[in-house]
Amino acid sequence: MIQHDVLFRFKGTLSEEQVRRIAVALLTMDRFIPGIIKATWHENISREQHDKGFRHKVSLYFADHAALEDYLIHRHHLYVREHFIQPSLTDGVCSVLIFDALLTPGEDD
Repeated sequence: MIQHDVLFRFKGTLSEEQVRRIAVALLTMDRFIPGIIKATWHENISREQHDKGFRHKVSLYFADHAALEDYLIHRHHLYVREHFIQPSLTDGVCSVLIFDALLTPGEDD
């Protein structure tokens, strides 16, 4: 299984409602894109303040690399990226951090 983590640095002017809409758009992509097994959304609660502005994260889980690759070029993913994510970022692609991890069985629990 592949865990695809995407961290975001959103504009400080976004309301909580705007952030919530982004989260919903990301968390419901599995309705449109086959291969997404699970999706989670988190906000950083660390007191350490080493997040460099990356305060929100989505984790998407895929069965394998092929499912992840299909997702990356899927028209719904591209739509969400263009209409929800990109307009909300502080500094374009520099405001996104992506980390993909290969999970061993049972590790995603």
